[in-house]
Amino acid sequence: MKKVNWVLVSLLGMIIGTWFIISILQPPMWVGHSADKSWATTYEVEHSLKETWKGMVFWNGEHEVIITEVELSRNGNAIHGWEKNEHISSKGEYMYLSLGEAENNRDDELRLTIHWRDESGNYKEQIDLSPKTRYLIVPRLN
Repeated sequence: MKKVNWVLVSLLGMIIGTWFIISILQPPMWVGHSADKSWATTYEVEHSLKETWKGMVFWNGEHEVIITEVELSRNGNAIHGWEKNEHISSKGEYMYLSLGEAENNRDDELRLTIHWRDESGNYKEQIDLSPKTRYLIVPRLN
């Protein structure tokens, strides 16, 4: 009976260890926030098999704002952007990118620039993104 328990524990340990190693070898999730923490952003894989990436921006303010322009850049070169008026409510979120490319190089400098406005004026936020290692990734296969 003891031998069976050790075999099961060893097998479970190998499975979790393999899952851990595979997870840390995947591209990182990129995260960042504005200096005043009113904006936050993530750039991560959306579908594991399709390698589709999505960028999300989160507004942590107390009132509705309008995003007028978004630009994602790598090492100073724009890789994605759009101009339109997107209303975001208090504590709201918006997906600004859905078919990006994987960001595997942790030495790259990713920056999200957000142009936005509210009833008191126009503003510009620049958010530097940092790679965040993911330790136990659950594949999104849909």
